Amino acid sequence: MNSRLRLQQGFTLLEVMIALMVFALISMMAWQIIHGAMENAAFTDKQTANLSQLQLTWSRLERDLTQMLPRGVNGDEQALRLSENALAFTTQDNLASFGRPQEPDILRVTWRLQDNTLWRDVAPALDLANMAQGVQVPVLEHVKNWQWRFFAEGWRDAWAEKSAIPQGVELTVTLENDETWRWVFVISDGWPMPTEGAESAAPTEGTPDPATPQETTTPSEAAQPAAGGAPAQPAATPGAQP
Repeated sequence: MNSRLRLQQGFTLLEVMIALMVFALISMMAWQIIHGAMENAAFTDKQTANLSQLQLTWSRLERDLTQMLPRGVNGDEQALRLSENALAFTTQDNLASFGRPQEPDILRVTWRLQDNTLWRDVAPALDLANMAQGVQVPVLEHVKNWQWRFFAEGWRDAWAEKSAIPQGVELTVTLENDETWRWVFVISDGWPMPTEGAESAAPTEGTPDPATPQETTTPSEAAQPAAGGAPAQPAATPGAQP
């Protein structure tokens, strides 16, 4: 009878509490692992999104700046104008009119920094300086600061030329997390074009090559007698009496 009662007995309270504690510890460890994996995945997704946004910004800037044109617009004769928070210039964009031949491929573009966001504004018409009715697109967020530099026989922080454009443009962007990105763009229309006849002609037959040293004869050497011969006579000067 006692053995049957002993077989029907369950777990004691202490055993149940120990089992619950072990289960809680295992659950906590599993939650920490899962939570860490979720945080790493979220951080990776955020970094990937930021890098993708930076890459798109660089690509858009590269397309605008490398095709910059030395052309002003009505209301702003300066081809490239830099203000405190904006950079305006004229550029050529064939993709903007792709499939839409009625639209021009020369645009007046303004890159501006407002509310920690980098914007790209396109004027509704080339010779319309007012951007109020243009297309305004946010390109890069969380921008803390930016700095422009221009290359023309050396780097400069400002650009005051009216009809000329620089040979290169440098943009340094500082994000809110203190990351710094530096981009340098080469402008094709900013380099001087070769003029006609700038290439030096090749030396023709019978013309001495200036790069080849020529034998010269000094007056003193000309007056020396040749080997086994008579002394050389001085050359006669026109109008001289014998």
